[in-house]
Amino acid sequence: MSPSAKNRWAFHLVSALLEMVPNMFEKKHQQIAPVSVFMRRMAVYIGIAILLILSVLFIGIAGYHWLAGLNWVDSLLNASMILGGMGPVNPLTNTGAKVFASVYALFSGLIFIAIIGILFAPIMHRMLHAFHMEDKDFKRLGIPERIREGVREASHCGRSDPAGRAEKVDQK
Repeated sequence: MSPSAKNRWAFHLVSALLEMVPNMFEKKHQQIAPVSVFMRRMAVYIGIAILLILSVLFIGIAGYHWLAGLNWVDSLLNASMILGGMGPVNPLTNTGAKVFASVYALFSGLIFIAIIGILFAPIMHRMLHAFHMEDKDFKRLGIPERIREGVREASHCGRSDPAGRAEKVDQK
């Protein structure tokens, strides 16, 4: 495979992923997606998270190998420990390696936050979408009445009625 063919393949993969993301979630006025669609959505987001973890891990392995002079296994160990939030294992002897380790540690913390956001996006969307469901949607999905009542109460946020009008209290 020529270098240009490799680049074309990666370009098409990234393009396909970017085209899927804006259309992955249903709008507020649409019905909630079936469980099979939700599971496929979760699989895609888990795949994106895994690709992000592997790419950041590769950056750490390469940095520890070339800047700190560690062998590949020790570089993998140090990069994994930093990415997991545990800290480095091998002592770093030169300034470049120490600077890389500090930048990589900060970068890993930001990546951790991004991965949590990526993984929770479909879950939070489905939960918030359920707050906007009507009774017919609950019945169609076979959700029991006691759960429907709980979702209705939570979606009204303490308001007295679904229309959002506050009850007038006589203060005599």
